Amino acid sequence: MRRLLGLGRRRDPAQGAPAAGGARGRGTRHPDGGTALRLHRRPARLPGPWGRPRPPPCGTGRDLERGALLLGHQHDHRRGRGDHTGGPGRGRQPRRDRGLTTDTSFGRLGAAVARRRWAVLAAWAIVLLAALPFAPQAGSVLRAGGFTLESLPAAQADRTLAALGVPPSVLVIVVQSQTQARAGQPAFETEVAAAIRDVPRARYVTGIQTHLLDPRQVGPDGSVVYELVDLSLSPDDSPAALAPVEAALHQEPGLRILLAGGPAFYGDIQTASESDLRRSEVISLPLAALALLLVFGSVIAAGVPLIVGGAAVLVALAVVFLLASLTPMSIFVLNLATLLGLGLGVDYSLLMTSRFREELARRGGGRRTDGGIDRTAVDGAVAATVASAGRAVFFSGLTVLLGLAGLVLFEFMILRSVGIAGAIVVGLAVASALTLLPAGLAVVGPRIDALSVRGLVARGRGRGTADATGTGAWHRLAWWVMARPWRVFVPTLALLVALGIPFLHVTFDAPDATILPASLPSRQGYDLLASTFGEGAFAPLLLAIRTSGPVTTAANVGKLYDYARELAADPRVRRVDGIVDLDPRLTKTQYQLLYGAPSGVPDRFAATTLAATTKGDLTVFTVTTPYGPNAAQGRALVEALRDPGSSLAPPAGLSVQVGGGAAEVKDVVDRIGQDFPRTALFIFLATYVVLFVLLRSLVLPLK
Repeated sequence: MRRLLGLGRRRDPAQGAPAAGGARGRGTRHPDGGTALRLHRRPARLPGPWGRPRPPPCGTGRDLERGALLLGHQHDHRRGRGDHTGGPGRGRQPRRDRGLTTDTSFGRLGAAVARRRWAVLAAWAIVLLAALPFAPQAGSVLRAGGFTLESLPAAQADRTLAALGVPPSVLVIVVQSQTQARAGQPAFETEVAAAIRDVPRARYVTGIQTHLLDPRQVGPDGSVVYELVDLSLSPDDSPAALAPVEAALHQEPGLRILLAGGPAFYGDIQTASESDLRRSEVISLPLAALALLLVFGSVIAAGVPLIVGGAAVLVALAVVFLLASLTPMSIFVLNLATLLGLGLGVDYSLLMTSRFREELARRGGGRRTDGGIDRTAVDGAVAATVASAGRAVFFSGLTVLLGLAGLVLFEFMILRSVGIAGAIVVGLAVASALTLLPAGLAVVGPRIDALSVRGLVARGRGRGTADATGTGAWHRLAWWVMARPWRVFVPTLALLVALGIPFLHVTFDAPDATILPASLPSRQGYDLLASTFGEGAFAPLLLAIRTSGPVTTAANVGKLYDYARELAADPRVRRVDGIVDLDPRLTKTQYQLLYGAPSGVPDRFAATTLAATTKGDLTVFTVTTPYGPNAAQGRALVEALRDPGSSLAPPAGLSVQVGGGAAEVKDVVDRIGQDFPRTALFIFLATYVVLFVLLRSLVLPLK
């Protein structure tokens, strides 16, 4: 039970022997039948801070063991059990450090890989050759977006508005005059018309709303205008329209033309992700190689982790390509697969390679007296490496894999695909560390320290020997920490808490154009629009309003008029656009007479607006605010519009669905918050079970 709770006897890290109680003797049997006095000790009580014992100097454990061995020889000699010359009953020979036992599942795996090293390398070569054609194409099948969900209230409002012909996505063409020409002037209008003349015929385009029809699409000084291009594609698929629209645009002298809006943002996200990936590879790989070279002091030892990490990334990207061809996956997977695969591959290989060098040093360096390779020593070192470090790599990777797999419990495509791809990458990194790397180490053998870099670090062989005998810097650091547990624990915990305090004030938002570099066209277009028209102009709230009976009855027109005035009076609302907001000079009675005319709506503008925004018992209000979609004020407004008890609740006889802008962001953030506890519980329980199996303790996994 004490062992299950993690409360068993402390063990001396240097010897692995029980260290409970003071120095006391206990009789043990020699293999030859004699009794040796084995000394089991706790660290010597040297004076230390707060009266705590300091750890003994390195080598004390071996001195005590040699003393116990000497006492055993003397005891056997007095009893006549043997002598010092040999034969049965002879005195015990000096102990040889044989390293860790390899009679475990991981040890047997390492031994099998070492024996069949060439077959393992050949299998990995086949896998890499098969993955090579597909890995570079991974980015082409990944998609931006991934935050849409049909069950969200905003998505339900969008489906309702689709009956009115509201397009699922809109592309914005921003036009800026580079000369003195301004909107309304013949020179400017002629150039704009020539620039966009072929856009209505481009693929996926269902309509275009020019600034000539809506003066609010013209900037205050007339130098900037924008055109709204209606698309037939969903937001996640809308980047496919960028190429046809760009091909249909004509660059005119004196005009600067940019594409903005959701489709352009999603398209540039993909471009930026691929560019960032190439830049990260150019920067991170040389830095990783330099760090490994400084750690190992050998070109061969430094190159092995990079090869293993690169193999894991290559295969992972090929698998991602195949999966993304079958199911939607986010473009963010591209960066995750590369950086996570390379990072874990190098990390695991670093641990395994370091352990292999130590185990090889324990076995005489892996060479025979004639200078040849000692195959038994090399294979034994590989088996011992997998039995110890390989076991740690497996359980470490398993915990990371389960943590990433927990993201699958989220309903959004972007999080689910990141979880799937992350689990695949981690699994491949572990697989390569447990198979490809041991096979490579078995082939390289003592040549792991070849091409040593002199003058920068100590020779690899010397470092390995020092670590193997427990005299390295990390060994000394561990002893120093164990001798001062509370003085290390308290400030470390305080530092971690201080670093985590800002998380208490975190706010979750959806990505928008502000996350893009300023050099990308969609970011430039967004900045130009925001500075000219304000952020809220391009993130309006869309209210799908159903009435009791036809919208155009006098009673319903009166209710809509009153509701629109209530909305417009709210300080968070800049304007409301609908069938009862054509002209501020018109009264409620005039609107009722206008839409109730027996022969139809007599005013052409009113008739056009009614046809575009109303059908049967359904109409739409466009509510423009000063805020962008991620602003807290916009989300609060959405909450008030949906709350039947708020002052912005619709009057009796009207039902409202809120979509667009801040409503979409609010729904996404709220749903992620609802799914988070379930995901966090799964990750916690899965990690605890893995650590329990590894540590065989109920308490240690909690620590």
